[in-house]
Amino acid sequence: MKAISTIIATVLLVVITIALVSTAYLFMGGLLTGMTSKVISLVHAKGHTVIIRNDGTGTISSGGIKIVVNGKQVDIVNPQDIEPQDTATLKFVPPELEMRSAKVSIFGASNFLSYTTDIIPHVSKVTTDTVALWHFDSVNATNHTLDNSQYHNDGYFNTSGIDVNSNVVSGIFGSALEFDGINDYVRCGNHSSLNFTGEITVGLWPKPKILKNWARFVAAPTTFIMPYTLSVGGTGGTSSNVQFGYTLNGVNYRSKTVSRLLTSGEWYHVVGVGYGDGTIKIYVDGSEQSLAYVDPINHGPGKGLLIGNRQDFQTQPDMSYNGTIDEVQIWNRALTQEEIIDSIYG
Repeated sequence: MKAISTIIATVLLVVITIALVSTAYLFMGGLLTGMTSKVISLVHAKGHTVIIRNDGTGTISSGGIKIVVNGKQVDIVNPQDIEPQDTATLKFVPPELEMRSAKVSIFGASNFLSYTTDIIPHVSKVTTDTVALWHFDSVNATNHTLDNSQYHNDGYFNTSGIDVNSNVVSGIFGSALEFDGINDYVRCGNHSSLNFTGEITVGLWPKPKILKNWARFVAAPTTFIMPYTLSVGGTGGTSSNVQFGYTLNGVNYRSKTVSRLLTSGEWYHVVGVGYGDGTIKIYVDGSEQSLAYVDPINHGPGKGLLIGNRQDFQTQPDMSYNGTIDEVQIWNRALTQEEIIDSIYG
């Protein structure tokens, strides 16, 4: 009898032990997968924007989400913490300007999501603090003007250089202007809205044909309070840097791209941002590529804002842009990377 009692006691002890272990396992499992889970779900996705929900009970940190597009991890321009049961709208930098049927994967701490979408650039739109926007789609053949009258900054052809028929070509959206790298330019006047004292953003879509030494996309004259230039060039050749700079109170502030260079025959989205305190950022296709450096800036005399050339182009032939330009837009403040991405993809 004693032996049987011992056996029964042992069995009961084993059962109790298993029960305790199971309870502990369930408790720990609840902590790991229930009480502190970080499971994500997809709410909505379109283009460069995705909305996700934190369906778990633990906070997802700003660095806890990774986005991969067609096998390449991309930058999230507005990372943020996501509290339990909250949603977050995340925007990312696509690895290419135009992507059809792009496969997007979102990786969280506990799971991942995948979907397919088209990521396609959109025509430039007027946004807060836009002071000028040239689509180059509406051209008056009589007086060679480019309609931008809503912002008091009509562009005027250099009639001896640009021909309405031969220089208006297909653009990234609608029509664009082609510059010969010799004497073509668009003159946009001296309206006060183009004359800045602090923050500024200049953006456009260029397609270089022949890359030269610091050819001007946009050039504001020395008569402006803060003359500014957005250029492409460097040592020339088949690929070149982008440069944005301005002069304020006699001090030059300038930055150029680091690893992202422009090559001939391809469309790019280029933006220069100035903060009025010497800080400059340059974005190519939405990706920041900035390297500050000090060097004299040549803005040229006071002939107003020019597109495609510098004011004294006759004595500075290297400053003449050779290629196509479309969708030139200027804002009177410094845009964020998120706003720049939105300006590309709508």
